[in-house]
Amino acid sequence: MHWLAQLKALKQRNTVDDEIMCFMDFQNYLMERRSTDDINEAFIKRLTALQDGYIQHKIGNLQARQ
Repeated sequence: MHWLAQLKALKQRNTVDDEIMCFMDFQNYLMERRSTDDINEAFIKRLTALQDGYIQHKIGNLQARQ
């Protein structure tokens, strides 16, 4: 597990790309589970809109720092 400690030391925060990938993976998970967990399309669309807004917020904050 030495490599994991090194990775954590090098990477202190998630990048916007990391967060986008996480959101995409979660949306795929929801799509797989929607029939068994009764997740409707409206919920997924709303969640996607909120995630998009979050990413835009993060990008705006990054641009403001530069």
